[in-house]
Amino acid sequence: MEWKHVEAAERYYSGPLLWDELPPELEARARALYYSCGLYLMPTFEQWEIGFCREETPEKEIVVWESIDAAFRDYFQEHELNAELAADVVYHLLAISLSMEKPEPLYQELKRLYAS
Repeated sequence: MEWKHVEAAERYYSGPLLWDELPPELEARARALYYSCGLYLMPTFEQWEIGFCREETPEKEIVVWESIDAAFRDYFQEHELNAELAADVVYHLLAISLSMEKPEPLYQELKRLYAS
């Protein structure tokens, strides 16, 4: 699998580590998110987890990712899952969560799912 979105994702996961590790309950939630949608942005769970360890309040970021994941799962109830499309969907949902605007039809469809 090609990790074409890793550079973009890393922009949102940069900065100093504020936590050595996530508490077990948050780690479990982060792990579930990784295996649902995060693996399309980051090649390993450890890289994914480090992103949350850079957050002042990792729980708030996990809640955001749970919203992204819900829209991701909703989208793939109606579409066939493949790695390239999944990476695009996650990348767009991340952009939506950051209040970015894009005119692409996929983006607009995902924005409606994210809002619901």
